[in-house]
Amino acid sequence: MSKKIILLKDVEHLGKTGDIINVADGYARNYLLPKGYGDVVSEATKRQLVKIQKENAISVEAEISASTELLKSLEGVQCTMAVKVTEDDKMYGSVTEDDIVKALEELGIKLEKSFIVLEEHIKELGVFDISVKLHPEVSGSFKLWVVNEE
Repeated sequence: MSKKIILLKDVEHLGKTGDIINVADGYARNYLLPKGYGDVVSEATKRQLVKIQKENAISVEAEISASTELLKSLEGVQCTMAVKVTEDDKMYGSVTEDDIVKALEELGIKLEKSFIVLEEHIKELGVFDISVKLHPEVSGSFKLWVVNEE
């Protein structure tokens, strides 16, 4: 037998919040319902879902606003990182996301390393545009100067 369930949270490979799905009776009874991922379709659960969606919309707006403010503070940043190099200007290693986060912290900007988008680690001296993705809808970049430590 199958049961109509309304998802109260996103469930990977099943659906997103608000989707009405048909699942096996046992799957609903033993997994979705006890964990709070879904509820049996009724007028009460539909009202509950509308409330959850409003709360989610408010929290998403707050996240976007905070991410936009952080991006504004990042776009004006000119971050310089001094690294050790050989006599022919070859770096002893590379600049990673962790290194960039530490350099930004020294400037008073707190950023998670998962926000930094590097295609590959930086392995040479120069000026680089560092891309950041703070939220699915908020992304930008800032300049990073990698210079000789001397």
